[in-house]
Amino acid sequence: MTAAWSNITDAIFEHAAARPDAAAVIEGPHTITFRRFAELIGKCAVHLSQLGVKSGDRVGVRMTNSADHLILSLALLRLGAVKFELGAHTSQADLEAVTRKFSLGTLFLEPPMKLYRGARCVPVDLSWREAVDACEGDQRHDDGTGEPWFCNLTSGSTGTPRAVPVTHQQVVERFRSLGESYADTGIFSGETPATYLQFGSLGFAGFHAFMLYQVMAGATAVPVPDFATFYDIVRHVNYFDDVVAMVMPGMCEVFVSCAQKQVMLFPRVRALVSGGGFLRGELKKNMLSRVTPHFYEIYGASGSGWMSVLRPSDMARRAESVGKPTEGWEVEIVDNGGKDVGKNRVGYLRCRSATNSANYLLAEDSAEGGEGFRDGWYYPGDLAQRDGSGYLYLKGRLNDVIRRNGVEIFPAEVEAAMATHDGVRDVAVTGINVRGGQEVVAIVVAKEGASHEDLVAHCKAKLPVEKRPGAIAYTDDLPLTPAGKVDRGRVKAMARQVLERAAQSRKPAGDA
Repeated sequence: MTAAWSNITDAIFEHAAARPDAAAVIEGPHTITFRRFAELIGKCAVHLSQLGVKSGDRVGVRMTNSADHLILSLALLRLGAVKFELGAHTSQADLEAVTRKFSLGTLFLEPPMKLYRGARCVPVDLSWREAVDACEGDQRHDDGTGEPWFCNLTSGSTGTPRAVPVTHQQVVERFRSLGESYADTGIFSGETPATYLQFGSLGFAGFHAFMLYQVMAGATAVPVPDFATFYDIVRHVNYFDDVVAMVMPGMCEVFVSCAQKQVMLFPRVRALVSGGGFLRGELKKNMLSRVTPHFYEIYGASGSGWMSVLRPSDMARRAESVGKPTEGWEVEIVDNGGKDVGKNRVGYLRCRSATNSANYLLAEDSAEGGEGFRDGWYYPGDLAQRDGSGYLYLKGRLNDVIRRNGVEIFPAEVEAAMATHDGVRDVAVTGINVRGGQEVVAIVVAKEGASHEDLVAHCKAKLPVEKRPGAIAYTDDLPLTPAGKVDRGRVKAMARQVLERAAQSRKPAGDA
């Protein structure tokens, strides 16, 4: 089936021919069949062409989850435009910075919107669907000028996002590989499509990829809007049968808090898949025992796609792992010189496969930090180790490593130890430059009634002295990027303020 797809959207038109009356999109009380979905994508591509958007044009989209967003996004891909999904909650400043950096010519925005002079701004409002439906025909990229592609943006959790070009054919091959590797789960299967709930913004590369794979598989896509309360999401999930969804680690925390003892929160879910952030082992076990027994963790990056999956059957014994590499992937843990460090040793994770991207869109981004493309390998910027059975264990981001008194400290290790305290809801650890090295600072979201003294004692019991935070500060919520990851840059700024205030007052900053 995939062999004939040279444009991602070919899959949808194939489903429209084979299963025309099957539900492709459900939005509130409205259902769009595959016949209608394909028709709207083709018409939208024509409408975009009439607006002057051409194959190869760089285009940005900032919209909330909706059927119109899916139709527009897929129509841009069908037309061959170079699409940048910017995330519904991207700030005006970040929107303008990304538009300037990548020379985006057109922005599609939902009202209310603030126009930006650096690009043509097109509103996607209540009249949009009517304008699309007034068009006729289709406008598929097939002009012989080269393979179409789009751009994944890195999360921006450690700075300005970078753009990774991904070809349509790479997406097709990644979909084929995942479908074969996990045929028993049916998560990426075109034979047994599920109801796919789109929780996260398409501006996050992981959610964007998951959306593409699900519509290619013929799943029924349900764009999930922002709800007033988190428990509304729980009710929404349980409204449907045979659900597949990708979730962020923060959502897993809340799902567990909503679950009752001895009653599964989501009894009819085929699979919940976590990706896009560090997930503590204890939380994975709680997801399995209290939320759904069909819980998976998937690991990858913007430049590679997903390279490993941890299955439910492996979580009990290897909860701290992110699983084993999938079919067709070479994954190594190496030192500075590119030499394999061996099992159970921490080093730089690198990977390669036939579907890897080759480089960043802009050459200037290739020199930033430890993440990048070198000698045919992609380095996601993660530190990791591998056990004797080939399972991968993430130890933190290379750029986040703290060096104090000659000791390398991985923030994830300190965060995991502190998170086992009953009074900690969430925690982020960072290093701040001080005279003679770096200081370890923890920013904690505490539960009601939590005691600072108890947390300090907990750190002393769980961490060796060289890894204990020198300062602990408290906040209502950790800052997040538009993709939902912890914003490490803002955490570092918060930690720096903690130390500066302590120095000015000549008081301890909360020694641990």
